[in-house]
Amino acid sequence: MARKNQKKTVLQSLRELRGNARVAVFHEPFWSIPYGFYSFYLSLYMKSQGVTDVQIGFLISLNFIVGTVLALFAGVMVDKLGRRRTTILFGLISWPGSALLNFFAHSFWMFAVAQIVCAFSKISDIGWQLILIEDADDEQRLTSFNMFGIIDILAGFFTPIAGIIVGNLGLVKAERGFLLFGAICMFIMIIHRHFQFHETDMGRAAVERSRSISYWGTLKNSLAQMKSVVSSGNHKLSCVLTIVVLFSAYQPIGAYSSLYFAPYLTDVVGLDAAVISVLGIVNSLFMLTVYLFAIPAMSHFNKLFSLTVGLGIQILSMVSRIFIPSGSIVWTILSVALFSVGFGLCRPFLDALMAEASPEEERSGIYALKNVLISLTSALAGSLSGFLYRLNPKSIYLASMALLAICILLIFRYFRQKQREERRALSGSLR
Repeated sequence: MARKNQKKTVLQSLRELRGNARVAVFHEPFWSIPYGFYSFYLSLYMKSQGVTDVQIGFLISLNFIVGTVLALFAGVMVDKLGRRRTTILFGLISWPGSALLNFFAHSFWMFAVAQIVCAFSKISDIGWQLILIEDADDEQRLTSFNMFGIIDILAGFFTPIAGIIVGNLGLVKAERGFLLFGAICMFIMIIHRHFQFHETDMGRAAVERSRSISYWGTLKNSLAQMKSVVSSGNHKLSCVLTIVVLFSAYQPIGAYSSLYFAPYLTDVVGLDAAVISVLGIVNSLFMLTVYLFAIPAMSHFNKLFSLTVGLGIQILSMVSRIFIPSGSIVWTILSVALFSVGFGLCRPFLDALMAEASPEEERSGIYALKNVLISLTSALAGSLSGFLYRLNPKSIYLASMALLAICILLIFRYFRQKQREERRALSGSLR
């Protein structure tokens, strides 16, 4: 049933953003635009330097394996250093640092080092997420996640510019230029954003609590907190965690941003590397439409409806991708459009659902556990995807369909659990 809240336009919601949420949103373009430039062609750049398809799978899994270890310490770092300092320290290491390493890379092992350094983003991401959500209400959180989606989409409109540059300079020179540009932009953005952020109330309290405790003691507390989350019997939280983890495992192999997407279009479909940059506009146009019109309208309805529909549309996108005729840019555009609509319907509601399902006092431990689980499952998916791609490139999209289908089943399970809890609460209030 629709809520009776007054609907707001995207601009109205943006103007009402306050504090850290506003700072994060207004700095996002200086990350998303340079990242969109270099990430789209990164896998083709790796292949030009002698990296094989199987090795790309290893690089994906390496990032997540290292991320698993680092995620264990993430809760410690954000509590000991504070959300704000954790975000700047590990943000500078992971994003400008990895971009520069990729800039100088000319072998598999150098790209491997870049992936290891990039994995430190698992720590900075938790600090950034907590800064964003801890001093914000549910409406501000959903608005923020929606705005991040819109900004990331708008960044896609710059992808054809990357295609023109690649066409003129060649893949290697252009990609190295994108990586250098990205490193400079991200460095400046992270520094400037740090001085605009303020530490959250819960962040200050966590720093104060952990002041007299050693890092080892804080780590034990963080691990104990993760264990308590697992053994808490909070079935709704467990269900949401599983959905988030499986959806995250699907992204590095089946999403538009996957390292396999560009090679699949050039090697299997037979499209030109410069031509596929136009897909950035397609992805941006359809996802922007979803974020500007569908998300604000659907925010007044059940989140589960948007999630289920979005996951289903992404399954259709995977099916269409498998059957793209050789050299067909029209069919490819259709496949990307389906993905964009489905992903756009999922992402902000999934992020908001995760924040909503996480008790405040356990949130750092929950998000650290989430990152550990995402890293483990994504490492497994990444390592297997290389072999699947070599066996048959289309098989990675069959695997993606399976993960999305499981997410839909879990959505229905979550819905039933929520209904049961609401009925029990209602019957208890009537006694």
